[in-house]
Amino acid sequence: MKIWKSFAGEHSAKLRIIGKFKTEEDAQKAANFFNDLINVEDKSDGGNSYFSKELMELFSKHEFSSFNEHDAEQADYYYKLTPEGKEIEILTDELEVQAIIKTFIRWGAKVELYSRHDH
Repeated sequence: MKIWKSFAGEHSAKLRIIGKFKTEEDAQKAANFFNDLINVEDKSDGGNSYFSKELMELFSKHEFSSFNEHDAEQADYYYKLTPEGKEIEILTDELEVQAIIKTFIRWGAKVELYSRHDH
């Protein structure tokens, strides 16, 4: 009998990501985009070679063009965002955080990212 043992770090990052925006409106715009992304990401119709028609419409609606072909898939790992004033805080165990960071930066946030293991 073989016993298989594996260790993986992709779901044990324990990260805290905080986006600090200039205005509450900017925080809300970032949350609206990401929440729309969560809703749209699962509805792929094939679209172009990278993005579905629905994703292309979403990017156009929010005037956002910074994602690569893998970033949108990350929305599957996150819950809907709710700003608290001028900040959005996310607690996650995922290391794939580019979509969040790109979203925050698009709407002018200062981004803090750190391990909850150590802080």
